[in-house]
Amino acid sequence: MLNLTLRKDFFDKKLSVSLDAYDIFRTTKYKERMLTGNVAYTQTEDYNMWNYSISLIYRFNQKIKSKYRGKSTVEDDVNRL
Repeated sequence: MLNLTLRKDFFDKKLSVSLDAYDIFRTTKYKERMLTGNVAYTQTEDYNMWNYSISLIYRFNQKIKSKYRGKSTVEDDVNRL
């Protein structure tokens, strides 16, 4: 079974669009063979599991990372001692 996902972010990663496809080559099959005495039983099931989905995710009120890169006062206190 082969699955595929395509994803693209928009608006500074606030909006994500995903397209998912499952079992794109339709290869999900179940095979069973059973022998009981002189009777042979064979069963093959071919599942049509192929499907797809589209997802839209919008992120509201994301925290903005601090851009402060200076030294803290704790470092100044430790260096002073």
